[in-house]
Amino acid sequence: MSELKKGSLDLLIVNLPMENYNDLNITPCAVLHDCFAGNLDYKNKIPKRISLQDLVENYPIITQKEPSNTRAFLNSLMKKNSVSFHPKFDIVSYSLVKDFAKIGMGISYITKEFAKDELENNLLYEIPIKENIPARGLGIVLPKNTITSFATQKFIELITIK
Repeated sequence: MSELKKGSLDLLIVNLPMENYNDLNITPCAVLHDCFAGNLDYKNKIPKRISLQDLVENYPIITQKEPSNTRAFLNSLMKKNSVSFHPKFDIVSYSLVKDFAKIGMGISYITKEFAKDELENNLLYEIPIKENIPARGLGIVLPKNTITSFATQKFIELITIK
């Protein structure tokens, strides 16, 4: 935030909701949906909805290493549902989280929009969960009293919800 306020950055893309600042404009630009997914073997192992508690007790869970935003959201979801869990694999790289699930190492917690191809092409199977996993938002943060460059304006147009 400080780099944006100093003028070193044109914009920030952040997870929403976030704290409001009087000197910044925050504009939602995308909605993200998370899910648990494994390879197609899990379609037979978990054909119907499963609770988060049963999932984490009976299957190896693969997550991004803390302090990723996706992991923080998962931790919050688990706490809200009174589920204690310890992932079998804590991985830094988001693409490796998906790859581990694809090769059958366990069930990954992923963002559907970032795994669209894998889900559509049956490389990953979305595990049906009983609990609701709320959507998350992404937002663009700009300083309030500055002129936005043409390139920044065009970039914002490309990534903003229509």
